[in-house]
Amino acid sequence: MSKTILVLLALLALSIVITSFDDSSNLPKTPEQQEKELKSFVMWQGKESVLKLLKDKDSAEFDDLQVHEKFLCGRVNSKNSFGGYAGFSRFISGATTATTSIEQIGTDPKEFQQAWDLFCTK
Repeated sequence: MSKTILVLLALLALSIVITSFDDSSNLPKTPEQQEKELKSFVMWQGKESVLKLLKDKDSAEFDDLQVHEKFLCGRVNSKNSFGGYAGFSRFISGATTATTSIEQIGTDPKEFQQAWDLFCTK
C-alpha cells in the first residue's frame, strides 16, 4: 500500500473516532429547545386536525398561526363544495379533531368566541 492510502485510512479512522464522541443528540435539551419542539409539534398536529375537518384539504391556506400553550390558533381558507374559496375562518385546535373547532363550521358563534378568548388571546 502506498503511503498516501495509509494516511487517508488513518485520517478516516480518526474522524470516525472523533465523531463518535461528538454525539450531541444524547445531551439534555434546554428549556428553550423543549419549548421550540413543543411549539413545532402543536403547529403540525393542529394543522393536521384542521385539514381533517375541511372538504378540500389540498386547497387549504393557513394564516395568522399562533401557538398558545398546547393550542394552535389561526385562520384557514379552503375551497367549498362549489369549488370556490370560502374566505378565511378562525380556528382553534387542541391537536385532535375532537378538540378542533373552525368558526362558521358547526360551531355556535358565541361558544366559539368564548373559546377564542379563553385559548387564543393570552
